Amino acid sequence: RLNWIFSDSESSWVASPLIVDEIIYTPNTDGKIYALDLNGNFLWAKHISNNALWAQPVSDGEYLYITSLDHHLYAFDIDNKEVAWEIGLNGAIPGQATLDENGILYVGALDATITAIDSKSQKILWSTPLNGWVWDAAIVEDNILYVGDLEGYIYALNTKDGSEFWTPVQPDGPITGSPLITEKCIVVGTESGKIYAFDKEGGSSWQQSINGKLYTNPAEGSGLILFAPMENENNIILVALNCDGKQVWSFTPEK
Repeated sequence: RLNWIFSDSESSWVASPLIVDEIIYTPNTDGKIYALDLNGNFLWAKHISNNALWAQPVSDGEYLYITSLDHHLYAFDIDNKEVAWEIGLNGAIPGQATLDENGILYVGALDATITAIDSKSQKILWSTPLNGWVWDAAIVEDNILYVGDLEGYIYALNTKDGSEFWTPVQPDGPITGSPLITEKCIVVGTESGKIYAFDKEGGSSWQQSINGKLYTNPAEGSGLILFAPMENENNIILVALNCDGKQVWSFTPEK
């Protein structure tokens, strides 16, 4: 059942909210970050940018790291409720930043780069050019950064210096969602409706076609890989594959 609705923003919501210490933080396209309690009561709103905020923040418990279409990454101090520092990049940032266990932030932008920023020193460590725009967050595992771009390439980069861990692979179609790392492989969906799985050396493991376009991030649960296709003929809104790429089930809502 519906518990509550908050509708007092000045514009629309694109980003998912983030909960830190029982406070809901949700960026808005009006350039503000809103804070609500878990009952939906408004606590405060702070102006971050004159441009839209499209992505969910990430947090280390002390700061919210917020990306913006104004080309900036903002570190918002949770206790003081103000921007502590910011770094300007060379392209709009529609996707979420990625924060690793060492406090390094990885930010993909629409200037076709991925940039590593030390959250402690606020310094750029490296910036690696890619073939296309980066629309969503990268994923880190075992000191390797995995990210896709709108030219349809999937990259594996060393987190230390941004160098290639393996040669970029180009499946079929733009990649707008983040990769999914499973126990066996790295999985990506493309706008063309194709799903590709690679081993951690960049070799192809399997591929599968789905009727529809794939824009969102895949998810994993109960041994299944879940995709939400769009614009498909059969109105399927969810597809489940096993770890070998075989379709287990699909869900179509009743009309």
